[in-house]
Amino acid sequence: MANALEQRGFFWWLNEPNGQTNSKETSVPGSLTISEAGHVKLDLDGALWYAEPPEPQPWGESRFLPRGKWITGRLGSYGDGGHVLLDGLERTDFSIADEIPSPQSYKADLCITKDSPFDTDFNLASFDHLRIELVRLEEWLNLDSIQIGTEQVNDVDVEVAVKYKNHNFSYKTSDGTISIESLTLGAGILASLYQHPQRNLTFKQTHWLIYTPTSQSSIESLQNVFTRIEELLALLIGSYCQLDWPIVVQRNDDLDSWHRFYFLRDSVPAFEPNHWFMWTSFDVLRESFGDLFFAWKALREQSGAGYYLYLAELRNPLPYTEHRFVNLIWALESLHRVKRSDTATSPSERIQRILNRFNDKADKADLKWLEGKLKYADEPSLEVRIFETFSALPLNLDKAGLRKFSSRCAQRRNQISHQGGPPGNEP
Repeated sequence: MANALEQRGFFWWLNEPNGQTNSKETSVPGSLTISEAGHVKLDLDGALWYAEPPEPQPWGESRFLPRGKWITGRLGSYGDGGHVLLDGLERTDFSIADEIPSPQSYKADLCITKDSPFDTDFNLASFDHLRIELVRLEEWLNLDSIQIGTEQVNDVDVEVAVKYKNHNFSYKTSDGTISIESLTLGAGILASLYQHPQRNLTFKQTHWLIYTPTSQSSIESLQNVFTRIEELLALLIGSYCQLDWPIVVQRNDDLDSWHRFYFLRDSVPAFEPNHWFMWTSFDVLRESFGDLFFAWKALREQSGAGYYLYLAELRNPLPYTEHRFVNLIWALESLHRVKRSDTATSPSERIQRILNRFNDKADKADLKWLEGKLKYADEPSLEVRIFETFSALPLNLDKAGLRKFSSRCAQRRNQISHQGGPPGNEP
């Protein structure tokens, strides 16, 4: 699988005024690689020295650099290529004194790229928008609108009419605004300024999901929102479709500065949704998509493992059917426990009545043992948890069939957990 970014450039410390390599004039050449899973690795041809003369880093000291100590760089030769910023740095090379000067290598938690240089006072906590191009989700969106009319021939001139619509669906809540917008390239303002003949002309329509918080947000906060969006789309589609690397936007004097944002995330199998294999589509959700997103953000934090286990199975399908089955049953059990915790009560009267019989001091050890055994006696069985979880869905499920299904699921989960599978040749 190809890397998301792999290019040579020149690198230096961004905010180290006392360092020896703190400008592009004193920069060190090297190679920056970002994998599809977001592993950021910088291999330098020399050393980014802190002091003169340079000293090797002691082996016993932490090799993690503090947050805010940034490496910046220019990809490609001077004059072309983008600018990068690396944060969350860790030294990964090892050297001894007689190897000075020696090449250095670093790992980073995140990398940001943009077209212009980074200022020394660049702020990772002041972003205004999160933009995500919805690549591979065109069929789920069903918003393509470019139409080409029939040819109109006048003598030797031929005219063809092109029509398109730029959609904008916006949803606003107290947390912020989320919108899905279309952007059509090929018919911008330059087309009306330059009317000379062209050899090639291309129209392309792209679709973007844009999140605007109520106030400026940190890059960590927008990364969390990006993950929640990716998860919600997986739930709505029924399969995990990894989104394109996001863009975080800073607005300065009515000008937007776009930054491509790379970070560590799980790699997932390539998947492109189509209308034959989708649970729902944006057409059905146009009126409620915003409500779904902001409700999902809240539910994800409240319900925890119940959702996470299911999403983990969508993101990284497990190798065996037994693994997938047990993982989904764990998710149902966890979800039921969270939902039931709001109505949890003290031990039943029957259990308390049994415990009250142990009044003699000689029974103290037996009482402690029995309390432990009866601690979860009021908990519903796995079969009941599965049945109640599915019964709460707004579906017209046959209750008798659902009870049989729940019983079989609970029995099979216990067989796999305690025996490795069903005994003998039982199916």
